[in-house]
Amino acid sequence: MALVQDTGQSGFDTAVAELLKEVRTLMRQELVLARHEVQYEIGKLLRAVLWFVISMVLAGIGLSVIAAACVLILFEYTGLPAWTCAVNRHAPTQTCTDAVGPVSASVVTVT
Repeated sequence: MALVQDTGQSGFDTAVAELLKEVRTLMRQELVLARHEVQYEIGKLLRAVLWFVISMVLAGIGLSVIAAACVLILFEYTGLPAWTCAVNRHAPTQTCTDAVGPVSASVVTVT
Protein backbone atom coordinates (compact mmCIF):
# COMPACT_ATOMS: atom_id res chain seq x y z
CA MET A 1 0.00 0.00 0.00
CA ALA A 2 1.27 3.47 -0.88
CA LEU A 3 1.48 6.14 1.71
CA VAL A 4 -0.67 9.19 0.99
CA GLN A 5 0.12 12.39 2.78
CA ASP A 6 -2.84 14.42 3.88
CA THR A 7 -2.15 18.13 3.29
CA GLY A 8 -5.36 19.16 4.94
CA GLN A 9 -6.77 20.66 1.74
CA SER A 10 -9.56 19.22 -0.25
CA GLY A 11 -9.75 19.30 -4.03
CA PHE A 12 -12.05 22.33 -3.87
CA ASP A 13 -9.60 24.30 -1.72
CA THR A 14 -6.78 23.50 -4.13
CA ALA A 15 -8.87 24.62 -7.11
CA VAL A 16 -9.78 27.91 -5.41
CA ALA A 17 -6.11 28.53 -4.51
CA GLU A 18 -5.06 27.90 -8.12
CA LEU A 19 -7.83 30.17 -9.39
CA LEU A 20 -6.73 32.99 -7.11
CA LYS A 21 -3.12 32.51 -8.22
CA GLU A 22 -4.19 32.77 -11.88
CA VAL A 23 -6.28 35.89 -11.16
CA ARG A 24 -3.29 37.56 -9.48
CA THR A 25 -1.07 36.69 -12.45
CA LEU A 26 -3.69 38.03 -14.86
CA MET A 27 -4.01 41.29 -12.90
CA ARG A 28 -0.23 41.82 -12.97
CA GLN A 29 -0.16 41.23 -16.72
CA GLU A 30 -3.06 43.65 -17.25
CA LEU A 31 -1.30 46.34 -15.23
CA VAL A 32 1.89 45.93 -17.27
CA LEU A 33 -0.13 46.11 -20.49
CA ALA A 34 -1.98 49.23 -19.30
CA ARG A 35 1.32 50.90 -18.40
CA HIS A 36 2.69 50.21 -21.89
CA GLU A 37 -0.49 51.51 -23.52
CA VAL A 38 -0.31 54.75 -21.52
CA GLN A 39 3.34 55.23 -22.48
CA TYR A 40 2.46 54.65 -26.13
CA GLU A 41 -0.40 57.17 -26.03
CA ILE A 42 1.79 59.78 -24.30
CA GLY A 43 4.39 59.29 -27.05
CA LYS A 44 1.73 59.85 -29.70
CA LEU A 45 0.55 63.00 -27.92
CA LEU A 46 4.08 64.40 -27.67
CA ARG A 47 4.69 63.75 -31.37
CA ALA A 48 1.43 65.53 -32.24
CA VAL A 49 2.35 68.54 -30.09
CA LEU A 50 5.81 68.67 -31.65
CA TRP A 51 4.36 68.65 -35.19
CA PHE A 52 1.87 71.36 -34.20
CA VAL A 53 4.64 73.60 -32.85
CA ILE A 54 6.74 73.03 -35.97
CA SER A 55 3.78 73.88 -38.21
CA MET A 56 3.04 77.07 -36.24
CA VAL A 57 6.66 78.20 -36.52
CA LEU A 58 6.64 77.56 -40.26
CA ALA A 59 3.30 79.38 -40.62
CA GLY A 60 4.74 82.38 -38.75
CA ILE A 61 7.78 82.43 -41.01
CA GLY A 62 5.53 82.21 -44.07
CA LEU A 63 3.32 85.06 -42.89
CA SER A 64 6.40 87.19 -42.22
CA VAL A 65 7.68 86.53 -45.73
CA ILE A 66 4.29 87.40 -47.24
CA ALA A 67 4.12 90.64 -45.22
CA ALA A 68 7.65 91.58 -46.30
CA ALA A 69 6.74 90.88 -49.92
CA CYS A 70 3.67 93.12 -49.63
CA VAL A 71 5.79 95.92 -48.17
CA LEU A 72 8.33 95.60 -50.96
CA ILE A 73 5.57 95.61 -53.61
CA LEU A 74 4.06 98.76 -52.12
CA PHE A 75 7.49 100.35 -51.88
CA GLU A 76 8.27 99.50 -55.49
CA TYR A 77 5.03 100.67 -57.08
CA THR A 78 4.17 103.72 -54.94
CA GLY A 79 7.62 105.25 -54.53
CA LEU A 80 6.95 105.94 -50.85
CA PRO A 81 9.44 105.17 -48.09
CA ALA A 82 9.43 101.53 -47.01
CA TRP A 83 8.51 102.37 -43.40
CA THR A 84 5.33 104.09 -44.62
CA CYS A 85 4.27 101.00 -46.53
CA ALA A 86 5.18 98.75 -43.59
CA VAL A 87 3.08 100.81 -41.15
CA ASN A 88 0.14 100.79 -43.50
CA ARG A 89 -0.01 97.02 -43.84
CA HIS A 90 -2.11 96.96 -40.65
CA ALA A 91 -4.86 99.06 -42.26
CA PRO A 92 -6.03 97.09 -45.29
CA THR A 93 -8.85 99.53 -46.16
CA GLN A 94 -6.42 102.37 -46.94
CA THR A 95 -3.91 102.56 -49.69
CA CYS A 96 -0.33 103.51 -48.97
CA THR A 97 -0.85 107.05 -50.31
CA ASP A 98 -4.01 107.58 -48.20
CA ALA A 99 -2.08 106.87 -45.02
CA VAL A 100 0.67 109.35 -45.89
CA GLY A 101 -1.64 112.17 -47.02
CA PRO A 102 -2.48 113.70 -43.60
CA VAL A 103 1.09 113.20 -42.35
CA SER A 104 2.64 115.02 -45.29
CA ALA A 105 0.04 117.83 -45.11
CA SER A 106 0.91 118.58 -41.49
CA VAL A 107 4.61 119.05 -42.21
CA VAL A 108 5.60 122.72 -42.05
CA THR A 109 8.42 123.88 -44.26
CA VAL A 110 10.61 126.73 -43.09
CA THR A 111 12.00 129.06 -45.73
